[in-house]
Amino acid sequence: MKENNETLSNFKKIKRSELFLLLQNFSSLRTGQDQVMWSIIGSFWTANSVLIVCIFTSQENIFHQSGITVSIVGFVISLVWNLIQNRALKRIILYEDAIKEIEEKLQLEYKHCSFLTSTSKTYDSSKARNSARYILKLFSKSVIYVWLLSLIIFTFLVLKQYMCNF
Repeated sequence: MKENNETLSNFKKIKRSELFLLLQNFSSLRTGQDQVMWSIIGSFWTANSVLIVCIFTSQENIFHQSGITVSIVGFVISLVWNLIQNRALKRIILYEDAIKEIEEKLQLEYKHCSFLTSTSKTYDSSKARNSARYILKLFSKSVIYVWLLSLIIFTFLVLKQYMCNF
């Protein structure tokens, strides 16, 4: 507890010029993290597209088996993507919160702030803050479920084919 109070008192002692430097650094970090996230989204979509093409271009006699393999790979890629995306989104929120705190300490007018507004506290506590982020999370989770459903369907088809041969 004493350590937190010391950190807060040290933060209050930071000079205005240092706060502007921190604001600039956090803005750069936030922008960089946002660009990384969108780059990874592009890679994720590319990987999913290639996997879907692999399913439909496989030979007819191994279509179901390749469907299982591709579904497993898609499922794993989607799980990994979901973890990376959630971490990146949390990092962006962390940077935005730091920017708001710095803007508040600088006592800037709202029209000059990047993230701080007169309704920031209400907005941060509402679901609206998560609108685009919520859709990204929902989408990545739905892709996981689609690959899992695909795996189940292809497994069922392979088992059905195997049972019919006996």
